[in-house]
Amino acid sequence: MVAGTPSSSHLTSSRLFAAVAIYYGAISLLSHMSGPALEDLGFSVWDKAAHVVAYIPIGLLIVLGLARLKRGMGLGQMLCLGLFAVLTLGVLDELHQYFVPGRFSSLGDVIADGIGGIIGMLAAMLISRPALQKPSPSIAPEVPIDRRST
Repeated sequence: MVAGTPSSSHLTSSRLFAAVAIYYGAISLLSHMSGPALEDLGFSVWDKAAHVVAYIPIGLLIVLGLARLKRGMGLGQMLCLGLFAVLTLGVLDELHQYFVPGRFSSLGDVIADGIGGIIGMLAAMLISRPALQKPSPSIAPEVPIDRRST
């Protein structure tokens, strides 16, 4: 690998995180529509299942991206960071909806978003189980040091 060029795993992580941003942008566009406009598209504003389903891909993509980026993170750290990211996006979506006429914010929607994100993260664990269990190549294994004098 040439110095200064990103590794292929970094590019993969970048693409996965870009997919999260694009997908979240689509969710934000839908969130910007008023309640009656969404009902015309066949969406029910009150449907928590739609929130769960909408956030499954976000949880999946975030954990797959973190698994490829890794940087010394353990599985627990990846899942915590993934859940934090999913809930942050859910809160931002609800905050955005607060300012849209005909829409309202709901803690229940954030909880449904989190449930969807968790389902997506669990799916990511099943998909990339070997990648999640490999030690990060950036961390050298500990080598015992012989401190005896010769």
